[in-house]
Amino acid sequence: MIRHLAARRITEQTFALFNEREGSFEARLSLRSTATVGKRICDPWSSPALHLYIALIKPKNLSFVLEKCTELGVTHFQLITTHFSQNYKPNLERLENVCKEAIEQCERFTPPKVLRPIALHALLDTTTSPLYVALERSNHTVAKPFNSAHPHILIGPEGGFSPEEKTILLAHKHCAPFSLGNAILRSETAAISGVANYLYSIDSMQ
Repeated sequence: MIRHLAARRITEQTFALFNEREGSFEARLSLRSTATVGKRICDPWSSPALHLYIALIKPKNLSFVLEKCTELGVTHFQLITTHFSQNYKPNLERLENVCKEAIEQCERFTPPKVLRPIALHALLDTTTSPLYVALERSNHTVAKPFNSAHPHILIGPEGGFSPEEKTILLAHKHCAPFSLGNAILRSETAAISGVANYLYSIDSMQ
């Protein structure tokens, strides 16, 4: 009897079913683990391009970054190796699953892409888009440099960029250093804060 009542409560609850083609619909679970689809909740939508370049940090912390930044709307995660980044081969399939779970939680329709790691120098050799670099305590750093509708944000590892990397970044014509405040943030905090700062800046300009 208790089991029957529990099943009945579950079947009486509504939830959302969605995909990137049709949008989101109200649904109800039946006793045979099938869903009855009801009215449309919202039309499909997609996030504007937002690239986050994140240095390899500890796996648990990296998963946290991908989860939260997926919820915020990042469309591409490019993993980066630097002088001070963690030295391991990330499990891309597991990271993609983290992103899929995040889009289910926030009812976002399209999962972000998670790209295999590349070296920082390879990124700088090929980039032609504005690259906003979280770089504290530099004479070239500004608070809100965002002026691109489709930005590329770069966050360094624990310990930050090396002196040599900072020199290269500051000299690069496509790099724009920006500040996240007076405090030195952990890499995962900086990534989430950097994306949130960009989104706030864009909303303020509209």
